Amino acid sequence: MAEIRLFFAVCLLFLCSFPAFAAEVKSELAESSVRFSIQFEKGYSDVNVIKLDKSYIISFQTAEEVVYSEEFWDSPVSQAYIHSEGDRKKLIVDFATAADEPKIETAEKSVVASFSFAPAPEAPSAVGTSAYVRMITGLGFVIVVILVIYWFTRRMLSRRVLSELPGSGRLLGKVDLEIRKSLFFYELGDAVYIFGVTDMSVNLIEKVTDEAEVNRIKSGFARKGEFGSYLNFFAKGSDVKTDIEASRNIIRERLKSIKKR
Repeated sequence: MAEIRLFFAVCLLFLCSFPAFAAEVKSELAESSVRFSIQFEKGYSDVNVIKLDKSYIISFQTAEEVVYSEEFWDSPVSQAYIHSEGDRKKLIVDFATAADEPKIETAEKSVVASFSFAPAPEAPSAVGTSAYVRMITGLGFVIVVILVIYWFTRRMLSRRVLSELPGSGRLLGKVDLEIRKSLFFYELGDAVYIFGVTDMSVNLIEKVTDEAEVNRIKSGFARKGEFGSYLNFFAKGSDVKTDIEASRNIIRERLKSIKKR
C-alpha cells in the first residue's frame, strides 16, 4: 500500500514539473501602423475579427494560457489586452481615432494582426520661431514706449525748470549749439544764469553777476526771442544802436568761451 502511494506521488510530481502551455503576444508600434503577433506552442483555431465602434476584437480558440495588457501613449492606439472566456481568447485593441480593418496573417503556430491608421498630429512647439518673433517685437515696442515717455518727460521738465522757476526769474532766450544741445539764458534776481540743456541733463554753465554785462545781455535779447534770430537782426544794417551791438558782442564772447571748455 505504501508503495502505491509513493508511486502516485512520484507521478504527480513528474506531471507538475512540466510547465503549462502558454501563448506569447508581442506588439510593434510604428508612426502609422501597429502590429500584434501571437505565438502559440500547440496551436489555435477559428480566428474571427469583430469591429465595435473604435475597437477591434480578434478572437481565436486555444487551450493555451494567454496573458497580455499594454497601454500606448501619444498614439492613435489607446490600449490592447487579452480577454479570456475559457478556451475562447479575445485580443481587444482600442483606438483613439478610426483605424482600418486589420490585415490577418495566419500560420501553423502564429497569428499576426496589422492595423493601419493616420499618423498622430505633431504637438505644437511651446516656443517656436513665431513665438520668439512676437516676444522680441513686443519687447522692442515696450522699450520704444519707455524711451519716448522718458524723452518727453525730460524735455518737459527741462522747459519747466528754465521757464517756470519760482520767484522773479524769467527766460531771456536760447541758442542752439547742436542737435538737442542748447544754451539757455535765464535771469534770476540780479544775475543771468547760462544753462546747458540736452535730452539727458540740465547743467549750469556760468553765472553772470556783473551788472553792466547783465544789462547788455538783457537788452540784446529784448529785441529777439532766440539767439540765432538776434544775430540775424544785428546783421541787417549799420544803424544798430551802440548798446545793442555791445550786448551782441558780449553774448558772442560768452558763447566762444563756453565752446572752448
